[in-house]
Amino acid sequence: MTGRGPLDPRPGYSLPVFDRVAPPPPLSVVAARIEQHTGPGDVVADLFGRGGWVARAALDRQRKAVSLESSPLTRMLAEVVLRPPDVRHLDAAFQGMAASPRRDSSLKAAIGDHFATRCATCGRTLVIDEVVWAIGDEAGIAGRMKPLTRHYRCAVCRDQRGGSEGRQAPLDRDDLRRASADVGAAAMRASMLARFPIVDGADHLPDELLDLHTDRQLVGLGAILERIEGDLRAAPVLAALRLALLHAILPASRLATQSGKASTLRISAGHVRPPSGTQFRERNPWLAFEDSFRIVRGFVQHLEGGIGGPLQARLGEDLRSLGEGTATTVLGMNGPSGYLTLRDDPTAYGRSAETPRIRLVLGQPPMRPNLDRLAAAYHATSWVLGREAAGLLQLEGLTGGAFRVPWSRQATDIGQALQAIEPSLARDGRVVQLVDGGPEATIAAVLGGAAAGYRLLGVRLTDADDGWKAVVEQLPPGGIL
Repeated sequence: MTGRGPLDPRPGYSLPVFDRVAPPPPLSVVAARIEQHTGPGDVVADLFGRGGWVARAALDRQRKAVSLESSPLTRMLAEVVLRPPDVRHLDAAFQGMAASPRRDSSLKAAIGDHFATRCATCGRTLVIDEVVWAIGDEAGIAGRMKPLTRHYRCAVCRDQRGGSEGRQAPLDRDDLRRASADVGAAAMRASMLARFPIVDGADHLPDELLDLHTDRQLVGLGAILERIEGDLRAAPVLAALRLALLHAILPASRLATQSGKASTLRISAGHVRPPSGTQFRERNPWLAFEDSFRIVRGFVQHLEGGIGGPLQARLGEDLRSLGEGTATTVLGMNGPSGYLTLRDDPTAYGRSAETPRIRLVLGQPPMRPNLDRLAAAYHATSWVLGREAAGLLQLEGLTGGAFRVPWSRQATDIGQALQAIEPSLARDGRVVQLVDGGPEATIAAVLGGAAAGYRLLGVRLTDADDGWKAVVEQLPPGGIL
């Protein structure tokens, strides 16, 4: 065991967005169950993955794994968790992005030009970290905010006059001109709108989500996204850069009320609920991207920090590929297409290897979406993965004032997944579900298994302090104890 847990309390070893949208399973419980029910070379499957953590734990213990991810976002996270990129390659990709051409200069310089300023003390040309917008006397009448204060860093003043590097001052005439200048936001907005699927009954929702950014923030974030997607990269590096952008979107928006922090995005009845504060901080999008890149880089370093070094998953196309050669992991999406990868096709041409059986199904039930979680997933998926990926979400829930999937639907989803995987299970296989949603979620997990013909072996309740309510263990139809 290398200690590569998703919930390490030290800074940089967790990703805040996923802690809210798809919290991972408790690694200690996952490890104990893998050791208890499987041996080296056995196959462990997670039917509702939340980032590949169960598969990661299985690979660390010389097992093979199947991870069917519950959403496009967790599929992207699993790409990094299962195949962490070399930090040197990640650094090179980031530096290459910063120096990549953007009009007459580099990407970093082009974004910085929109936030250029002069030090109020020494007159040196600098780049603004963030601009504070607030409701003033005149702006308050019109219900609009105006820029008031700039925050920047001046190393010259720090060295010559002492004090901290961070400085603040009122905006001068040039700063006000840049804050309202035309930076090509109309063209960027049209490009970004194409990434958001239209929700019936919420036609203006994509526009409202883009309105969360000032023009120069929108242009900067869009330019970063274009560079991420425009270059040919290895899949883990591309996924890591997308994760970095994902964590920069809200800090570089009108939801940022504190430096480096943002309030929660809320959508009600198909409209963005406006923030209630009287001010926000217009963060430089490149600096927000740098901050989020450091978070992702620390996360990747932690994945690589095991005693034996990074253990890379070797991806196969289906369950049979795990018995044919060097493949150790099948990574896909939960649903009909994912279940097809588990089926044994005896007529497959040229494939004579026997399909291995799944010894253990281990993981959490599907995330029960609520309105806030669905809003965050729609916003994030559209930004970093685009229209097609975001269209896989239950978008109809965004048009109401509240959204909660009934527990009967939860039980049905679990039952369908267990029924689909049953032909691929070993006779002495086990199904272990780690339930974190209270007694209703536990009952749904039990009923879902019963509907698919699975026998209940036991339900173990855990202490409330650890945040995990129950462990449900089931035996597949025709299985042996």
